[in-house]
Amino acid sequence: MSIAGIKVRKPAFEFPMDIRKYWYGGSALKTCFLNSFTLLFPGAESFFVKTVKRYLSELEGENRKEALAFMGQETQHSMQHIKYWENMKQQGYEIETLVSFYNWFIKEVVEKQLDETEQLALTAGLEHYTALLAEIALKGEYFEVSEPVMKKLFEWHAAEELEHKSVAYNVLKQINPDYFLRIRLMLFATIMLITFTGSYTALLLLQEKEIKYYNILMDGIELFLTREGVLFPALEIFFQYFKPNFHPTDCDNLYLTKKVFKD
Repeated sequence: MSIAGIKVRKPAFEFPMDIRKYWYGGSALKTCFLNSFTLLFPGAESFFVKTVKRYLSELEGENRKEALAFMGQETQHSMQHIKYWENMKQQGYEIETLVSFYNWFIKEVVEKQLDETEQLALTAGLEHYTALLAEIALKGEYFEVSEPVMKKLFEWHAAEELEHKSVAYNVLKQINPDYFLRIRLMLFATIMLITFTGSYTALLLLQEKEIKYYNILMDGIELFLTREGVLFPALEIFFQYFKPNFHPTDCDNLYLTKKVFKD
């Protein structure tokens, strides 16, 4: 099974220094939450590319073409998010330690403790999460309250995650279709995602000179626990991955890319 139309785009975003520090609707919590992804995406996506690239010689036809397009898209995602790091530095955030630690974790823990098929299964699991978050964000039009260039950045990234949502999974199914391998590494992906996004959001917030805890609490409840929040729809999509016959195309969400792309 495959997805048609994976296109490598090169948007060349520019991030003026006058972008508001709290670019997501003026919320410190929500902005820091999304900024944590901006810090984590480059290291994660470099890892994703590596795990798929090592199996290119075993892929043929459409699967190989999609794997190459996947690698191209992920490389562009890393490049564009890294550009915003300079803005974060100018806003007063110390981010080098956070980025360095995550890169160390990928290299010294993930790549040394997991074998190659486990790394591929981890990539497939994390790709389910990126597609999950992309679907929720685009369906709910979450980025409408963002600074215009940040809206374009995250919507472009989200739409491409939906385009290539099956690629790593298809490679895993070809290389090692073992159900328990897939689920075991999905659980590791869950721990990894929650730990890093949660701790990095907190560490960015702790760098604020004045933290308004009430506002952070209210924004956290709104972001995760309300009817419009991300937690409950995320759980529904998350558990789909545990079906023995699951495939990413079971999630009917490709129509959302048409909200972003006209090509």
